[in-house]
Amino acid sequence: MKRKSLAAALLALALLTAGTADRATAAPAEQHSGAAAIAPIDFAIAVDESRSLSGDDMLQERDAAGRIALGDVSAASTADVFGFASADRPPQHAVDTLCPPLKLDSIGRSQVGACTDKLQIRAAGTGTGTDFPAAIRQGVAGLKDAAAGTPRVLFMLTDGKLDVSDSSAYGDPAHRQAEGEHQLKEALAEAKAAQVQIWPLGFGSDVDEATLRQMAEGGYQQSCPGIPDTAPTARDVHGSADVGAALEKAFASAHCLHREGTDGGGAYPPTTQHVHISVVATVGAIVVSKGDSAVTVTYTDPNGKVLEPGAPVSGTFDGSAYDLAGTGETVESLRLTDPVPGDWTVHIDAPSGHRDQLASVSVLWHGELRTSIALDPPNPRPGSTAVVTLQLLTRKDTPITDPQDLKGMRVQAALTGSGFADQPLKLADDGVSPDVKAGDGAFTGTAAVPATANGAIRATATLSAIGLQADPDRSEGGQVSLGTPAVSSRLSLGRSAAHPGGAVHGTLELRNNSGQPHTLLVSVRNTAGRLLTVSPASITLPAGASRSVPITLRVAGKGDFAAAGVSARTRLGGTLTVTDSSAGGSPLRQDQLSVAVTPTPTFMDKYGKLLALAATALLLLVAAAVLAWRIRIWNRGAHGLRLELSLPDGTPLSTLPAGRARKGNWFEFKVVDQAGEHPTLAAGPGGGYAIRRDPRAGVLLRVAGEGERPLARGRTATLETGQGRELLLALAEGGVRRPPKPGGPLHRLLGRGGQVRPRGAAPRPAGAGSAASSAVDDDFDPFL
Repeated sequence: MKRKSLAAALLALALLTAGTADRATAAPAEQHSGAAAIAPIDFAIAVDESRSLSGDDMLQERDAAGRIALGDVSAASTADVFGFASADRPPQHAVDTLCPPLKLDSIGRSQVGACTDKLQIRAAGTGTGTDFPAAIRQGVAGLKDAAAGTPRVLFMLTDGKLDVSDSSAYGDPAHRQAEGEHQLKEALAEAKAAQVQIWPLGFGSDVDEATLRQMAEGGYQQSCPGIPDTAPTARDVHGSADVGAALEKAFASAHCLHREGTDGGGAYPPTTQHVHISVVATVGAIVVSKGDSAVTVTYTDPNGKVLEPGAPVSGTFDGSAYDLAGTGETVESLRLTDPVPGDWTVHIDAPSGHRDQLASVSVLWHGELRTSIALDPPNPRPGSTAVVTLQLLTRKDTPITDPQDLKGMRVQAALTGSGFADQPLKLADDGVSPDVKAGDGAFTGTAAVPATANGAIRATATLSAIGLQADPDRSEGGQVSLGTPAVSSRLSLGRSAAHPGGAVHGTLELRNNSGQPHTLLVSVRNTAGRLLTVSPASITLPAGASRSVPITLRVAGKGDFAAAGVSARTRLGGTLTVTDSSAGGSPLRQDQLSVAVTPTPTFMDKYGKLLALAATALLLLVAAAVLAWRIRIWNRGAHGLRLELSLPDGTPLSTLPAGRARKGNWFEFKVVDQAGEHPTLAAGPGGGYAIRRDPRAGVLLRVAGEGERPLARGRTATLETGQGRELLLALAEGGVRRPPKPGGPLHRLLGRGGQVRPRGAAPRPAGAGSAASSAVDDDFDPFL
């Protein structure tokens, strides 16, 4: 038992040590601590309810409306969902107002499903045409009073074309269609005046594409700043199954959100799908089109944390504030503030009988981006070349290094200055010189300084991307150097990696080319919460002197990272700037920094693998010892055991120490005079009995004709004599001890037979025996 306990304890130690070492090498994903606010959007969704729709078409329209209402990432946005067809005669209405406009906070989001479920195909005789002017005017009426600066957007879903041929409101039958077209133009003018964008989406084979374009172009025109193809656009898809993804894309363009996800029909439950949320995202919404309200969804973030079905509808999840809506509806959404960046896993399941609807997953997010620009050298000579670098940073000033997070980003740059016209610059993050590494978030290019440059010079850059709010134009520069620079410099840094509280070391080589002393100021700009600082902050360079100055980039402590809301496993970006205070603070040099920060190693980080190896080696040694012990048990046969024969009433008859085993490590023995007055145990074959040790059973007793059975110490086995008489066989530890040395004190204390003589008792006569004495054959070795 002690051996088993020891082995179990060592195994637990080895597994614990190995597990700790594995966890120590896992890189936790960076988490955000606060989200930048995103401007809201007020939008309306006009859904075609005309008679030409099929039942599946209506289900897809409901799904699409729910997806964009629940996919919005701002709790201050407002959504209005209504249906439209036509009013053929009084008291019919062309528009069905299903519910009041919903503010998309947690309360409003919980009401979206009930609102979209009210959409239905018009019954015959209830106004079954398609009245676009009425739908547009309804949307404009609900959006025109939105707060100044808030985008106003009308999304329209339809499977056909303008049809008011049965609507008495448009005059006599012969002129109704023409009047409808006239009213459409007026409705579009009203939308434009009210600054309402119109995003029409048609589906099916009977769509009037020209009218869709007319509506998109006739409303208010607005787009995401610096992003092409984000102005109102007409879209036409093949069938209603594609409506949801197409409307999401239109919504993302209208609200300047990044969107990715399934564009087709999806997959049947159970299914597992993935979406990616960028490190720059500050708010996002994972939208699941389930098709059936019985479908359940499980969300797993990039850190492996799981949000199970039945979780509270709002709260905190792995550092992110979340709001869950639509869990009992056909569309579900998990809205996140400060989402954990990386690949999210979404598992979709359903009970039997509810797995016949396709399910899909998409994500919409909005992020914030910062930039840092450097011109090297800051004071270039006319006719020379300079390198311009634009470093992209998260809102916490950490570099963006995942190529997937850089997709779709556009950089526009120019060189401006005195004595020449503005020159466009090409900056790329492609790894082609002068760019150092592709996909590291540093866009680099070469600027040819015109020979006519004669004063101030600047490099400017603008970054734009869908779903991102970026800094205003960044610019950096100095003065054109018309002669030998007063101070020349060169910077070299060692390994750009450190732990919190650690440092990166380098050397700043300086040469004063002038006859005057210069005071240089050294600083790091664009770092989150001063997590990266430099020393010395000031350097005095005497006239004509050259110096190599040790530079230390100090990484802040662990507590400072926590206070700034930045993970201790990240990269710190910034610009190391050296300015010449003796020359009016003009920049001497600017170097982009990217310092890899990893958590301070713990004891287990340092020695965990070594301990795991040691524990494993010890475990193997123990296992080998246990194996050797078992082998020894096997090889010992029955040595060290003693057999005891008695009557059922406990009267002892005979004892026999087990000796040398024979074939198969069995010690064979017999019962002499088994049916007589003095049954006696004797070693040797032919008696039908044998014992041996067994690693599992302990000791096995073999009886001829009966097979093998365990014989535990302290227990008895019944031996049948064949004449109705029973004998009991018991097992005990210990054979016959070696006899004491003749003449020694132990020999005098013990009798010849090895029994202790009572004090004063006479010695036993030689050859004396008893009924319990043992009979041993010639092959038995009585000494162990």
